[in-house]
Amino acid sequence: MRKTIKDVAREANVSIATVSRVINGKDKVKEETKIKIMNAIEKLNFIPDYNARTMVQKKTKMIGFMPPELANGYWSELSDVIQNDLWKKGYALLVTSHNMEIDKTVSILDLFLERNVDGIILGPLTKNKNDKMTNALDRLLLQNVPIVTLQGSSIRGVTSVDVDNQGGAMSVVQYLIESGHKQIAFIGTVNSSREREFGYRNALMINHIMINEEIIILSDYNGDFTTFGYNAAYQLVESKQKFSAVFCGNDLIAFGVIRALKEIGLAVPEDISIVGFDDISASSLRSPMLTTIRQPIKEIGSTVVDVLLEQMESGKKTITKKIVLPTELVVRET
Repeated sequence: MRKTIKDVAREANVSIATVSRVINGKDKVKEETKIKIMNAIEKLNFIPDYNARTMVQKKTKMIGFMPPELANGYWSELSDVIQNDLWKKGYALLVTSHNMEIDKTVSILDLFLERNVDGIILGPLTKNKNDKMTNALDRLLLQNVPIVTLQGSSIRGVTSVDVDNQGGAMSVVQYLIESGHKQIAFIGTVNSSREREFGYRNALMINHIMINEEIIILSDYNGDFTTFGYNAAYQLVESKQKFSAVFCGNDLIAFGVIRALKEIGLAVPEDISIVGFDDISASSLRSPMLTTIRQPIKEIGSTVVDVLLEQMESGKKTITKKIVLPTELVVRET
């Protein structure tokens, strides 16, 4: 038979209210009393009733996180960081990706509302919002659910956390230019790489290098980035346009480009230099090791958690600000 809080109180010879305060971390309880209660909990193998606690506290201790995908190493690594930070602060993370599908996005937003999550972290949403998605977001905002967004997802009244995508792109393209490259291609996607494309263009213009639109491949592709990079590299080579370096909108695209160039018979970096963006863990493990822009994933995760919990604790759920974190050029072998 499942033990109750009354059994714990009886075993420790204290009131039910005292046991509740210890379990929920509320108020100060004498250390001696706390030890007695914890010993009683262990002896009876007591497990608090989650549903009862939720009804009383009106908190689920659950945070919803909706990244665009989990196959991408960046989002899986960031999910892990956020999960660990939240766990240390007594929260669990409900993670589910939308894969840039509008109906799936709407269903997940409604799921978060149904599960009564205490707060929500949103990754980039599909650019093609419709009335259903707008209504789903409005339902969350009307319920005053604390929300923080990532990577440029702009929602009125909601704080966003991002990195300096344009500045990072400019620094890596500047590095290529200083290394002697003038014909630099760009491969990226509309959904995740637009600011990085702007940084690429700005770096070329600042250095008085003519922009060749024929070696810029920008797509609304939402599938596997490595496959996209692979196909784009073949497209670039078959165009017969001259280029000596490629700036890729993320590291996964760069992996696909490197694989395709090797198949074609071009060596990296001897024939073509490749740079990426994100610095996911695989970037330093592959051969050749990828030169890329490092996003401070641990700092991003901790910042998102701190901002969200601050909103939850203060009750201010409509703070509007954009937090931009710096990036870092990591020079390796490509």
